[in-house]
Amino acid sequence: MAARFARLSSKLQLPAAAAASCGALVVAQNDAARCDGWKFWQKKAPAAELLATSPSRKATLADLGEPMTAGGVSFPAANEAGSLKLAGCGARPASPNPSIVGRPSPSPFSGVRAKYGIVPVYVVGLYAHPDLRVGADGDALAALRGAANATNEFRLTLVRDVSTSTFVTALEEQVFPRAGKAETDAFSQACQAGLADTLPNKSTIVLRLKPGGTVDLLAGGAVVASVDAPKVADALLDVYVGPNAVSPAARDSICAGLKAF
Repeated sequence: MAARFARLSSKLQLPAAAAASCGALVVAQNDAARCDGWKFWQKKAPAAELLATSPSRKATLADLGEPMTAGGVSFPAANEAGSLKLAGCGARPASPNPSIVGRPSPSPFSGVRAKYGIVPVYVVGLYAHPDLRVGADGDALAALRGAANATNEFRLTLVRDVSTSTFVTALEEQVFPRAGKAETDAFSQACQAGLADTLPNKSTIVLRLKPGGTVDLLAGGAVVASVDAPKVADALLDVYVGPNAVSPAARDSICAGLKAF
């Protein structure tokens, strides 16, 4: 850079000392800019700042938390869009006591056991708005329900091959008693239509709960189904974060994470 200014100074007939001084100033400014940029990436900004649209949003939000692992499945610190933060995760075992009131066929997941315990079906993690705050009563479910304008995502990664009908029936088993027949049927049909016939081991499904009660189903990072079902959205929160959650380990991890936001 300084050499470039020296050549320019000869054309403009500037003294050599002035050219060297000017070149040094530019180099110093560039170095300062690089340092400032490094300081930005090292610094953890407030969550409200991170939610502003910027090229650094995804990476910086991920820096706020830590990735987690459960059941051999790794969960990144932020969701794919970079807008939600990982609260916690845990394995969802098969249900030992199947029952779907009003349904003719119980979930094929139910009652499947390993030699030393219940076989896991999938691992689930919750991604929530980083500005979410749990109240003094420590009720994480109430905090999620109270954030009506926030989006939440449940990330489900299978730990064995299953058919889509098996997967959907397992969800239905939990949602139906909480949401009722009409919305559960609409949700189940949307899931069946949007997913391939078979879900291989390690495949990931995302249930995105949007403001207003819309539930999006994502596979391979793309929305494959969407249904307006506010009762189902609320039911899913209760299924994974409520007092009778299908995975107490996941619920405890999620609640602890939300309280630490």
